[in-house]
Amino acid sequence: RAHDEPCPLPDIGLFQPGTHRVVSCARYPSHHPAIDAAVHAVRRACAQCGVLPYDEADGTGYLRFVAVNVERSSGRVQLTFVWNS
Repeated sequence: RAHDEPCPLPDIGLFQPGTHRVVSCARYPSHHPAIDAAVHAVRRACAQCGVLPYDEADGTGYLRFVAVNVERSSGRVQLTFVWNS
């Protein structure tokens, strides 16, 4: 990827059982709407800031995992980022 190329939107979702293959969770019916909004915002911010998702095959990239929790009564979201250092 050239330095001036836009960064692609990372895949954020759930792991397929028994794998590290990401299955998109966009607008997943059982998720609170605040989770969908948070995932959308994280994906956009990663692309805008040039944050590349971690690639297990070659050890490149930065963002390994994102955990999203929501307090149902307020809709407030807590994000936890796991970073490759």
